[in-house]
Order: sequence, then structure tokens, then C-alpha cells
Amino acid sequence: MRSKYPRILELWGHTWTKPKGRRVWLGPAITDPEDHTLAGAVEYQRIVRRDGSYVLEDPGIIFDRFGWDEDAEEGMT
Repeated sequence: MRSKYPRILELWGHTWTKPKGRRVWLGPAITDPEDHTLAGAVEYQRIVRRDGSYVLEDPGIIFDRFGWDEDAEEGMT
């Protein structure tokens, strides 16, 4: 099943990439101190921390809430 979201997303000022064959989008590495926006997204269960990086498991949690459609995909790959 093909995802309805693009393979590369720009979200919260960071690039999230969906590796081929995976169901998640990998984001930036976790730094010290943590990015407060990303730490807040973890607290609100929008993203998770895994293997030293932030991971977006379900973009629908974010995009569907804001009315995502294929027109919003313009400029993304």
C-alpha cells in the first residue's frame, strides 16, 4: 500500500525522510539540549524517540488535523 504522504516532509523546521520499505519517517538526531518543539511533540505523542533520532510514525496525527490534501504536497518529494 502506497502512503498518501510524500517520502520527504518538512515539519517543524526539520526534514523527515521515509526510507524505502519502512513505515516511518526518520527525523533529526536527538541533541542535548533537546529541541523544545520536538520534545513537546514527543510529550503530546505526535512523534517518538527511537535509536537516537526522532521518528514520525503516523503523519496523519498531524496532517489530517490540518486538512491535508494532495495540493499540500506541492514542493515536497
